[in-house]
Amino acid sequence: MTSVICVGIATLDQIFQVESFSNEGGKTRAKAYQSVGGGIAANAAVAIARAGGQAFLATNLGDDLIGAAILKELKKDQIDASRVNIVQGLASPVASILINDEGERQIVTHFSPALFTSDLSLPDLPSACAAVMADIRWPGGACAALASAKKRGIPGVVDLEIVDDQDIKPFLVHASHIVVPRKSLERATGLFDPTAALQQLRQATDAHVSATLGPEGVIWLEGDTVQWLPALQIDVLDTTGAGDVFHGILAMELGRGRGFRDAATEANLVAALKCTRTGGRHSVPNSAQIETFKAQLDSNVSLSPVMPSEF
Repeated sequence: MTSVICVGIATLDQIFQVESFSNEGGKTRAKAYQSVGGGIAANAAVAIARAGGQAFLATNLGDDLIGAAILKELKKDQIDASRVNIVQGLASPVASILINDEGERQIVTHFSPALFTSDLSLPDLPSACAAVMADIRWPGGACAALASAKKRGIPGVVDLEIVDDQDIKPFLVHASHIVVPRKSLERATGLFDPTAALQQLRQATDAHVSATLGPEGVIWLEGDTVQWLPALQIDVLDTTGAGDVFHGILAMELGRGRGFRDAATEANLVAALKCTRTGGRHSVPNSAQIETFKAQLDSNVSLSPVMPSEF
């Protein structure tokens, strides 16, 4: 069993299914509602555990009902939460997520800023840890874990999803693998061409760099050559947490010693399966569902054979 520690944010997601997003004030009645655990690192940990790995989570929560609910959900998936810090007097992360009929999302989040800017320390990595996956919501914890991974010689994957004007330079130093969502890549480089932006980012780091482009797949650099893995062509119902699933499975597969293309192919498949069902974390597949999906791949679920000249 491959062990991975995920470092970053865990939230409680309040998910509302609506027909469409409104551009005006007023009330909207949701078609469906769910309350489910979320957060980049936490979702990645759940994806790893359900896919047959051993997942550890390091994060910070407040001493409130939301924090208690988050921990309760994590225990259902047998996530090792012994590295979760409970901070007195602070508010745990919560998110309100609207999902329209096209599977698009609008997200509003809240937590006490001090929850991730305090001097809370990250305990040592698990002895059997084969990889680290980190988001950048808890910079101190993420950089410490990534630095430890580099020292051990194991993969350290960071999801470089940028919020506000966060400094990304420390992550460029410590990570072995940097994965950037398209919008964050544009924000970090000022370039709208993802291949040019990725090449520019590469100049600032020794890490392996890649970018997730949603329905257009994943690109990365091997030397100076751009490589492309197309997304599976599926009927998307809910993309909530799909990127988190991708990063978790990617870290686990890299921890197993697989090359980037093979690891990304597995992560791509699991994330795609997650998108075919609604429910946020509830739709993260288990190992049996993943194997069934693989067996069912046919002409109804295809890959685009040619890399597009423009994204």
